[in-house]
Formats: sequence, structure tokens, C-alpha cells
Amino acid sequence: MNTRMYSALLLGVALGFGTATCASAVDDDQFITEQESSQVPASSIMGMAIKNSVDKNAEVIGKVSDLIMDEDLKLIGIVVGVGGFLGIGEKHVGISWDSVDDINVEDDTAVVVLSKKELEEAPAFKNDQDQQAKEGRGIQQQQQTPGMGGHADGTDSAPAAGQD
Repeated sequence: MNTRMYSALLLGVALGFGTATCASAVDDDQFITEQESSQVPASSIMGMAIKNSVDKNAEVIGKVSDLIMDEDLKLIGIVVGVGGFLGIGEKHVGISWDSVDDINVEDDTAVVVLSKKELEEAPAFKNDQDQQAKEGRGIQQQQQTPGMGGHADGTDSAPAAGQD
């Protein structure tokens, strides 16, 4: 056996053993075995009351109804339900995570630097489903709403008078 073939054979065996060893070994970084004091589970943020200050007289101005994450799965915002009564007539507003000043897991509250009025006047948050539904309704309305001529494309079904 020449030296090149022998070296290639040894390299292949070494790579094969390395792969088998790596595949069977468990990486300790893959598992989180306990919550650290600096960590907050997402479940504790969901439903959390949003207040407008940390004062005793702070007003509850909404509740967290969803979390907004970016493509890297980092938390970038929260969706807060505001207004309405018992969930009826409630509007959802997206708030940047940078606007959340304080989280108190024990009190189940978070503080934002926004007033109730600002949240109520803010534009509604639309998730992907809301946007797709709106686009679908717009297309459906275009197809169902005839143009001036009677068809969705604006043409008449009958020829104009004198054009037989």
C-alpha cells in the first residue's frame, strides 16, 4: 500500500471515529436544567398587567396578550390588549420591548412609559393572520364589486347601444 493511500485510509478512519464520538456525546450547552435569577419565562409575561408607572397609584392600562420575536427569536416587543370590557371591544397594540421599563414577576406587572390614552390612540397591531385576512377580503371585494360597466373588470356584458 502506498503512503498516500495509507494516509487517506487513516484520515478516513480518524474522521469516522470523530463523527461517532461527537454524535454520541451530549453537549452540556444544549440543556437548561434550572432557571437563573436573571431569567424570566415567557409564560410569566403572558397575561401580565401593564401599568403606566411604578407608583402606588399606577393605573393598569392593559394586559400582555402576545410576544413579538424577530427572525433570530429574540424578544423585540409585546402585544397589549387595551380598552374594551372583559375582552369585548379590546384593541391590540404592539409595544417595543425597549419601552418596557420594569417587570415585576411577583406582582405580575410590567411598566411602560405610555399613558392609557396613548395606547388607546395607537394604531392596532396586525399579525400575519390579520394581514392575510385583510388582503383576502380586499381581493374578494374586488372580485365581487362590479365596475361601472357591471363586471369586476369594468366591462359591460351587453354591447353598447348602436354597436351590434
